[in-house]
Amino acid sequence: MLDTGTLRLKFIALINRGSDGLDLGAGDGRWAFVASSKQARVTAIDRQPSPDSLPIGMRWIQADVCNGLSSFLESNHSGFDFMMCWNLIQFLPHDYVTDNLLPSLAQYARPNCVLGLRTFWRNPIPGFANPVPSLYRTNELVRSLKGWDIIHKEEIEGDGPSLDGTTMRHWYFTDIIARFPS
Repeated sequence: MLDTGTLRLKFIALINRGSDGLDLGAGDGRWAFVASSKQARVTAIDRQPSPDSLPIGMRWIQADVCNGLSSFLESNHSGFDFMMCWNLIQFLPHDYVTDNLLPSLAQYARPNCVLGLRTFWRNPIPGFANPVPSLYRTNELVRSLKGWDIIHKEEIEGDGPSLDGTTMRHWYFTDIIARFPS
């Protein structure tokens, strides 16, 4: 059985109390909630509306990452100590991610900021009703993270449950943890 949580737990261990973080494509907010439980301040951005109740120190911005992110980031001049991007970029236009989104994150990273990134390098089997439009190999993403030190990178595959637990799939993940130099 594929262990899909280990990378994220390694990443969460790098988050310090009192740090400021960004969760891009937060989905239901599960990892933003985990980070905020470490007394981190987290800004979660997703197209979905905010969950009903947010912990102290967490804010939710309902926005499209492709359209609303740059205006938010430009208004947040203080930067971030950590950024999470779990299972988002495979749903965004490929060129936007490699040419704009990932390279731009460095300008919002404080010294020693950590970045956690998970995406797909191949569509899972059985596939989704709508195939994932953008797939990424590890080295391609590393090239888009100029200026970041790569702490961990791997491509893994294995069987595991879908997010809702109703379907077993064979997954193909690209995982990266990077640190912005001090």
